[in-house]
Amino acid sequence: MIDSNIYCVGQFLMDRALYADFSLTKQAVANAFDLNRPSVWRYDKVTFYLIKEYREDYPELPNDIDLIRKKGCRYDRSVPLTPYQVWVLSLIRACFLYFGKKTRVKEFVETNGYLFSKAKYAEQMQKLAIAVKQSA
Repeated sequence: MIDSNIYCVGQFLMDRALYADFSLTKQAVANAFDLNRPSVWRYDKVTFYLIKEYREDYPELPNDIDLIRKKGCRYDRSVPLTPYQVWVLSLIRACFLYFGKKTRVKEFVETNGYLFSKAKYAEQMQKLAIAVKQSA
């Protein structure tokens, strides 16, 4: 017999995911989350260093921008977030709501990286599309 009281943190995250069908600025994400923009930038910073696919979704800066590249950042983080990045950021926000502390969020993300992958995003988008189609 399966215990019906099993709780899945992954499902908690997916239930709180924000899906966008176009790129959003960090200000637009802040509005959607009912947060201030600096909070979104903090979530972005944590996510940028924890999740490689999230980081690589940012466009690379041209090589001739030496001043910025010298600081060690080769990505342009001033551009709007892609739909995938918006989705991941919403999961990270849900992690902070659930775990509260950055160290616990980091530990969870490192242990369950597949939940934040582009493959998982594609799977969730497909489920959403099917649900929308069925409800129409």
